[in-house]
Amino acid sequence: MASLERLTSWARRDELDLIAAQTPDLERFLAEEVRSYASATVHVRRAAIRAFYAHLMKEGIVESNPASGLHIASTDSIATVHGPVEYLADEEIARLRQHALKRGAVSSLAVCMLHETPANLRQIARLSIADFARDARDKPFAILSQNTAAAKTPWPVSQQAIDAVEALNNESPRLISPLTRNPNLALVQREVQEARLSAGVQIPDVVVALKRAHRRHVQQICAHVRLTPRSLLGYQRTLLDKMTPLDRRS
Repeated sequence: MASLERLTSWARRDELDLIAAQTPDLERFLAEEVRSYASATVHVRRAAIRAFYAHLMKEGIVESNPASGLHIASTDSIATVHGPVEYLADEEIARLRQHALKRGAVSSLAVCMLHETPANLRQIARLSIADFARDARDKPFAILSQNTAAAKTPWPVSQQAIDAVEALNNESPRLISPLTRNPNLALVQREVQEARLSAGVQIPDVVVALKRAHRRHVQQICAHVRLTPRSLLGYQRTLLDKMTPLDRRS
């Protein structure tokens, strides 16, 4: 079958044993297929993979079916260049966040911000307590500006991110490396990579993969509420006046 031949060739390229393959591995294969094939073909690929692993389970070759809940990446979240895609499955993201939390506040904040907001590494290195707020329902947000102060946009963040912010909070303007003259970009980069290695995530450019995961999430929200990304940003900005900065809370 063509689908299994494609899977076998892909696994051989990445030196992956299909018997030991996990859900993130198979989702990465499907993500690469999205880049080259029509949606109907990719769905056929997924069905074939599910049947293949169901058969392996029936024969007692594998204990569980890693293909039972496979997600297919959207076209917008996949780069058009050739080669392996920088795609993180949900399971990998959860593992990465957990290991970042174990490493400490800098690692935890960096991974959370990359995953939950449009922030890049340089913005993360410059973060201060003034960049965070809560709304009337006490939900935490990061207030980010892409270009000008007028373009400031609140992005909902997790309690994990806020815990890291509060752990890093100090009398200096910056949360990360407050005593250095300039934002410590190298430290943020190193912490993200160390979290990747600790979590056993194989993707080299985990920063790009986390940004694509964030864009996927935004696309899902837009589809659910039937808004364009631009309209969603406009709506989020209307919430600013109803927020209380963390540095002003008693």
